[in-house]
Amino acid sequence: MKTYRTVTLGCKVNQYETRQLEELLERGGLERAAQGDAADLAVVNTCVVTAEAARQSRQAIRRLARENPGVRLIVTGCYATGPERDGLEAISGIALVAADKDDLRRRLADQLRLDPEALPRGISRFAGHARAWVKIQDGCDQGCTYCIVPHTRPRLASRPPDDVVGEVRRLCASGHREVVLSGIHLGRYGEDLGQPGALPALVQRLAALDDLGRVRLSSIEAPEVTDALLALMAGHPERICPHLHLPLQSGDDGVLRAMGRPYTAAEFLDRVARARHLVPHLALTGDVIAGFPGESDSAFERTCEVVRLAAFSRLHVFPYSPRAGTPAAAMPDQIPAPERRRRADRLRRLGHELAAQFAACLVGRRVTVLVEQVTEDSHGGAQAEGFDEHYVRTRVALAPPTDVRRCDLLTARADSSDEGTLLARA
Repeated sequence: MKTYRTVTLGCKVNQYETRQLEELLERGGLERAAQGDAADLAVVNTCVVTAEAARQSRQAIRRLARENPGVRLIVTGCYATGPERDGLEAISGIALVAADKDDLRRRLADQLRLDPEALPRGISRFAGHARAWVKIQDGCDQGCTYCIVPHTRPRLASRPPDDVVGEVRRLCASGHREVVLSGIHLGRYGEDLGQPGALPALVQRLAALDDLGRVRLSSIEAPEVTDALLALMAGHPERICPHLHLPLQSGDDGVLRAMGRPYTAAEFLDRVARARHLVPHLALTGDVIAGFPGESDSAFERTCEVVRLAAFSRLHVFPYSPRAGTPAAAMPDQIPAPERRRRADRLRRLGHELAAQFAACLVGRRVTVLVEQVTEDSHGGAQAEGFDEHYVRTRVALAPPTDVRRCDLLTARADSSDEGTLLARA
């Protein structure tokens, strides 16, 4: 039997789209190549959101070609669609560069003699993961000046709600207890279908599914967090995770304008305050870019202050990465790379501090953990590890005998915290 191998870089949407391709290949009779064995077909799903992601994409392509002699190597993803696509011509061993993933699926289905119309819309399991990501939307037209994504992704496109509900039912039947709704611009879900406000309606339908444990939202813009969505989260705390991921990017209004972001720092903090007012014990994670062109020392200090005021529970920090084809790459006053790294390191330290503070606030509360693994602790006892509803990593001591398994939702009492990790007891 022929075998395949996949490598995925970048966002959760990319991981979902790779899983779609894997299920298609498996339906066509291919099986995943064993570790150390050469594959007959390999797919690299690339990312170019930063220069480092682009470098890792090129590295993965070359490694797969080298380790799988004679492989049919397919490159897809944002590298295959963006302005750096021409650079792929310098890499030997690539059989196909597929800019359109839908077209790639159709071509593979035809080669595997599968009827594309008879295939399920979406996926049936998220192999290798306890939680399952569900792509409900694609495309972004926001036009942030630093971002290459609008040049590499299609126009706004939302999946019909019935398709999403059907997919979530299949994932639940495969044992997944948590799904994460994902998209390139999640808050715009439904607009292209003529259904503004469709996201809360979809979340409400999913929360009502008897076989689903809980649903979580991935990244969403602060202005798109409506009171309707917050009221829904507050009304279903056991089914909808009290967790929002809001990209801040900068806490300085001048930098935000230069970035093309659709809010001021005060508006961002107002939305955070409103969310925390309506949703008790809300966890807030977010993204920040350090060293954007023209970011003065005082502008950076304002970002640090806004990060503190927002009280993020987890912070993703990115040194600014110039991307060819974006307005920001041609802006004056580019910050030297060493200074970008220094500022990013300081923000990461601040993020670790805030994460520890948030975890400490949960001590004494009961939390529900999606079990990712069950192992032995340092004393030979059993412990489960995973993320709770607030997306805080949690280790749970288990009393013997235990039948806790991967993908279970386990309720436990948080006894203490250790540098952002909760230590709990079932």
